[in-house]
Parts: sequence; C-alpha cells; structure tokens
Amino acid sequence: MAELRQTFRPEFLNRVDDAIVFRRLTPADVRRIARGLTDAVRERMRALGVQLEVTDAALDLLAERGFDPTYGARPLRRCICTQLEDPAAEALLSGRTGPGDRLIADAKDGKLVLETR
Repeated sequence: MAELRQTFRPEFLNRVDDAIVFRRLTPADVRRIARGLTDAVRERMRALGVQLEVTDAALDLLAERGFDPTYGARPLRRCICTQLEDPAAEALLSGRTGPGDRLIADAKDGKLVLETR
C-alpha cells in the first residue's frame, strides 16, 4: 500500500475499496497451470475411450511455449489447444487413434509429438 501512496494522490486512493497485489508467475506456477489444463484434455479424451498421457518433457514444452512475460499464462490455453488438443482430435478423426488406444504426447527435438500405442 505504501507504493500506491507514493504514486497516487489520497483523493484517488480514498475511492479505491481494496488493492490486490499480483506477483509474477514462476516457472513452477506455469507448469502447475499447464498440468491442470492438460488434465482437462486427458479427461475429455478418456470420455472418448482414449488414454492420453502427457510426459514431463511435453508438459515443460507446453508451459514454456504458452507463457508470455507480458500476458502471463493467458496464452497457455490456446497453446495447449493448438499443439495438443487439435492434433489429438485429428488423430481421432483420421482413425489413427481410437477407443482403447493410448495416446502419448512427448517432446522431441523441440516439437510436441503424439504417438499411438
């Protein structure tokens, strides 16, 4: 609050009910958010009969690509959608993956790859 008093006039601060201070996300925070989002994709795939496994390397790659210093983790959902969810849906639609299969997302040579087993 002291920093706010240095920047803003008392007249303005009296109109503000509360102040919330946000801290920057750490890489561990971003990874935890990425895990939650990939878990949601995994649950949707399970409902279709496909077991989705996201390796630690894939999770790290998605967390790295989906984080922006300016926007934080907001781009992460879009990154997971375009790099994990869309390719998984294409694998289902093309017949490369189906009910009973195990789909593994891994990072190889800086790219996210999906492999059906």
